[in-house]
Amino acid sequence: MDWIKKILEKHKKEDGKVDMEAAIAEINTEFPKNAVPKDKFNDVSGQLKTANTTIEDLKKNNSSNEELQKKIKEHEDTIANLQTEATKKEKETIVKSALEKAGATDPDYIIFKNGGIDKYELQKDGTIKDLDSLIKLSKENNPTFFAAEDPNKKKDDKNIIVNKLPGGNPPAGDEVTDLRGALQNYYKTN
Repeated sequence: MDWIKKILEKHKKEDGKVDMEAAIAEINTEFPKNAVPKDKFNDVSGQLKTANTTIEDLKKNNSSNEELQKKIKEHEDTIANLQTEATKKEKETIVKSALEKAGATDPDYIIFKNGGIDKYELQKDGTIKDLDSLIKLSKENNPTFFAAEDPNKKKDDKNIIVNKLPGGNPPAGDEVTDLRGALQNYYKTN
């Protein structure tokens, strides 16, 4: 949990208090890179321990039995498949989280478009190799699958776009009055 300590130290103010909002936001961002959800870990770990124990017991007690040796091989294959599946889920969680943070509207499609989750390489430190450059490349190649949001623009800001007809001028004073009168008459009758 050293990564959490580093984040808290980073967000410590001069008065010694921690800016909790900024720290929590960064912790939420960094969590998939540094941890696997407890329920997934416990599930896969439990299955793996049970399978390993069973295999070791069977090997010790029945080294001459051919049928049993086949079962042992099947269990070993099952363990390998479980480990592969756990790694795949971990990669998928990390990549989807990073894509969503980057503004991806459909992370599954972007993963598919890049060749599937197997094309991403999980490093020993629990990060995906060259993930930032892959996201940048995806943004360049598929900009329609990323939200186009201006970081300087607040969500409540309204942007009015004035579209004028070529060579058109705003109506003169009499025309505005005529239009206003026509609208008032329309709403009175309806």
